[in-house]
Amino acid sequence: MNRREALQDIFRLIDVNGNGQIELKELKALATDPSAQGKLLEANDTLTWLDLDGDRQVSEEEFTQVFEFVGTDMSDREFELLLEDMKAQAAAAGVGEAPSREALLKRVFQALDKDNSGFIEMHELKTLVGQVAPAESLERARGTLRMFDTNEDGRVSNDEFLGVFEFLGQDMDDAEFHGLLSRLQEKGFEALYEGDYKHPHTCRAWLEGEVVPTLREGLLALLKEVEKNKLDLATGVPWDGGVHMPRGWRPFSPLRWLSEWLVRAATAPPPGSAPEGSGVDGLDAFGLAQHVSLESMNRAEKIAYIFSQIDAGNTGYILADHLIHTVQLIFADGAAGVTEPHSVIDPVLASMGINPVDSTIDRSEFEQAITQMTSMLSEEEFDEAARVVVAQRDWRYCRSRPDKFRYLFRSLDLDHSNQLNLNELKVLAQRMDPDTNEETIAATLDFLDKDGSEQVSAEEFVEAMSSLLAHVDSDAELDDMVQRMLHMRSDADPAHEVEPGQLADFVRGLRTHIVAAQLPTSTIMDKLAGRQPLVLLDVRPDEERLVSVMPGATHVALTPAPAATWGYVLTGGASAAASVVREALATATATALPTAAPPVVACYCSTGELGGVAALLLSDALRITCYNLCGGIINYYNQGGSVCRLADGKQVQALHPGSQQQRAFITRPNNYR
Repeated sequence: MNRREALQDIFRLIDVNGNGQIELKELKALATDPSAQGKLLEANDTLTWLDLDGDRQVSEEEFTQVFEFVGTDMSDREFELLLEDMKAQAAAAGVGEAPSREALLKRVFQALDKDNSGFIEMHELKTLVGQVAPAESLERARGTLRMFDTNEDGRVSNDEFLGVFEFLGQDMDDAEFHGLLSRLQEKGFEALYEGDYKHPHTCRAWLEGEVVPTLREGLLALLKEVEKNKLDLATGVPWDGGVHMPRGWRPFSPLRWLSEWLVRAATAPPPGSAPEGSGVDGLDAFGLAQHVSLESMNRAEKIAYIFSQIDAGNTGYILADHLIHTVQLIFADGAAGVTEPHSVIDPVLASMGINPVDSTIDRSEFEQAITQMTSMLSEEEFDEAARVVVAQRDWRYCRSRPDKFRYLFRSLDLDHSNQLNLNELKVLAQRMDPDTNEETIAATLDFLDKDGSEQVSAEEFVEAMSSLLAHVDSDAELDDMVQRMLHMRSDADPAHEVEPGQLADFVRGLRTHIVAAQLPTSTIMDKLAGRQPLVLLDVRPDEERLVSVMPGATHVALTPAPAATWGYVLTGGASAAASVVREALATATATALPTAAPPVVACYCSTGELGGVAALLLSDALRITCYNLCGGIINYYNQGGSVCRLADGKQVQALHPGSQQQRAFITRPNNYR
């Protein structure tokens, strides 16, 4: 098959309706951007590129003509890889058949065969086994060659490569197999040696200088603990009323005690290096990822952080319109004497060749543009401007009333268009009054829309809300009103149900307690008892979930990311996590009674810290309100809620506290030790 015929086959693959033309909706189905607006922009860009006659459709002749030109300077191998990429993208969008494992392995082989000889040879193997010492690199290369080279000709053929990896992948599911291929393409044969760690040659001095003294100190502390335990047993301290051992009591384990002591010693900060209660390696005293504060960042880091805030889906791209709105906000108060932001914006965009309308920019372009546009600001001016920008999406940095109203605006701007339309204003109106009608909503739009555009900008919204709530003198009262508009909360704080008191105080101090929608334990227990539709999302680590979970909970994982707004991101990306939750919602809806209310989504962890983070991230990903279980599974357990073992679903009376410090929060008998 020649190039033209191969391109015609791909054209017919993409032309789903078979009308001989590729249309915008078919290109939109192939777009990789997770958001609807992003898919439309990507599809428009592709259509513009392929549509030679300007009729907003792509004929077979236009398609083949463009890609024949693209492949003019490509070798046959390079062009074949281009075609495979196009087929893979179509398959990922559900168009056509997914490439077989053999086809995927062939592509990896071609990528590793750097000199296009048709074989992977020793000089290529030495560069593909990892950045290790020369002697170890040679040994690894020889070992890899022995593994693959079945005919012992000193090189690896395509068939030998396929044979080994088909054997390695025979027990893998598709996700594991694709993960292996991804690591191979990224790291070469180093992927086969992950975890093959060896001590550096100079580690003896480190062992003698740091490890041995710490171990000696731990053993001495263990001796004291053993003696204390003997004395406690002799005097009956662990016994309930001096009569019997408490439920779940276990004898003192020296090895367990020493291991816990060593973990604490290894993770404790050096004397004077961090305040009490803080942790190291991005974790705090409770094992949670620490948020990197805006104040601790330099100018370049703040710009990068602002981009990551806007790019909530972690796509690497944002609309140029978001850049423009960011700069307009920076200069809204006339910083550095700039009263007309476009006098700064337009020249920079023009010099960078960025179209301000319907175009996208990547992280480096954003950082370059912001750096140039704010170069006249002093450090103090830039720091304040960065705080105001970040406060739109992070309540912790909201200091003024306009900050808080902008935060509310962002929560209502579901399509991230920087404008509120009629449907989005319905959300606000219904939050303020669930019985509101269409006339009230239309009147709200008329009141807020100062320029008659039938949409409300951020500044129009801030101006109107400032006027409406000018009579509220107390900042605390204003904060509570804003929070109720954010989450449709009642006047009561769910933390009042949390027990014991020290857990309630801990919950009220959590950084997510104010900004995440909270659901009291009583509501959860009522829904479970009444078999009302409920989606429970367990965001705890595996070691906690293995002890016990709430009935029917679905697992959604979080990954520490100190540079992220809340210190974590959804493992696998927002779209993958959202798919898991949508599937759970569909199941809950399908099994509910016809008269039941829509399912409620509630996240939980041990105390509410990670549950609050997950609720915020999933609310943004799903465009619905996701709640945090106030007080976490510990409060639910204290209130008599049932938990079951993950492995077999059997009800148990055991709960992992999440950390040593949180053991005191559990007041109910607990068989976990």
